[in-house]
Amino acid sequence: MTILARNNGIAEPLGRSFILKTNMPKTTIEQSLKLLIEKDYIYADKNGKIYVLDPLIKTVLSADISEEEPYST
Repeated sequence: MTILARNNGIAEPLGRSFILKTNMPKTTIEQSLKLLIEKDYIYADKNGKIYVLDPLIKTVLSADISEEEPYST
């Protein structure tokens, strides 16, 4: 989902480029997408492009936390 959020959707989630980015087997990606669509975390538009549905989840997943200051007590 992080890759989906950071790329503002993916047109070919089962394409070679996406599979290489995720470093996951194609069947795992297929199963994950199916489950995430069923649970309404992601959706596919009429052209098949996959997006993160919830704007808050998209924002959190898109955040670059490496630049944040460490939490101190």
